[in-house]
Amino acid sequence: MRTLSSLFASLDPELREGRPLFVALATISNHQPFTEMPPDQERLYSAPVTFNENFQNSIHLADGYLRAFFGELETRGLLEKSLVILLGDHGMVTGLDGNVSNEKSASASLFRIPLFVFWQGRSWRNGAIAYSQLDLAPSILEWLGISADAHFAGEVIPAEAESLPREQHLIPLVQPYDGIFLMSLLYPYKYGYNTA
Repeated sequence: MRTLSSLFASLDPELREGRPLFVALATISNHQPFTEMPPDQERLYSAPVTFNENFQNSIHLADGYLRAFFGELETRGLLEKSLVILLGDHGMVTGLDGNVSNEKSASASLFRIPLFVFWQGRSWRNGAIAYSQLDLAPSILEWLGISADAHFAGEVIPAEAESLPREQHLIPLVQPYDGIFLMSLLYPYKYGYNTA
């Protein structure tokens, strides 16, 4: 948690001047195989042995960091002024479809990733229309009211649930590890071609 506090402290001079900031944090505190946690941060299971024990320790730690992150925003009076986007770069295989490796196949568990957007003091849930990371850049410009020449390929994610489109747009998918699956998604349908 000290690292997070020091990060915010380094931004304080810019924040005092009232400048808008774009800050990206790439974390891997919660990443498979979940065995890289320092022993002093293993809060639920000390000296974990099983995959589940490591995973639960990792999730618990990540939740604590997230709580601290929002606490730092609130302490500085920035919670209502911040656009916070949380997402993963890929899903996690569950073994339910026989796949236990991120590097193989194109199972749904690899492509279903969470996207959490906190904006103007609120968030809302979307379970009807699928979106892609391609959709983030044009959405951010729209949400912030930035008009600029841009050549983004994605669709704008509405800022309100009532504005969701009635039809699903086509989403290209890539399995970056094995390089043999060409995919597209027209939720709830996924089309795939195995080039091997």
